[in-house]
Amino acid sequence: MTTTFHTTNGDIEGGNLPRPGVPATAARWLLEQPDPANGWGRLDRLALEANRSGEDTPERIFAAVTVADSPPQYWGDSTLRATINGLANRIPPPVEQEGPAETLPQWESYHSLKVFRIRAW
Repeated sequence: MTTTFHTTNGDIEGGNLPRPGVPATAARWLLEQPDPANGWGRLDRLALEANRSGEDTPERIFAAVTVADSPPQYWGDSTLRATINGLANRIPPPVEQEGPAETLPQWESYHSLKVFRIRAW
């Protein structure tokens, strides 16, 4: 038996989920699904909102998204950096990355995250 969920992020954010019997992890998974209108999940939107509000380094975006996001949070710094890299690789890209490497490093790097700047369009 296959179960298909038909919902939008607005349903979840508007308080319609979680429903009784739907664990927080499943509700969060639904929330992270790409919005049909723009293809962005919740983490994409939170990163863009932080950047558009003036947070321009990976560390500052991380701090702002951590405050803005509601539990349960199933992401960390490398997931957020991958999200920012993904936004920068979209066509057209909603953000531009400036720094000593083409993308934000995911793990260890010779480059400090402090030298990277993210600019939303």
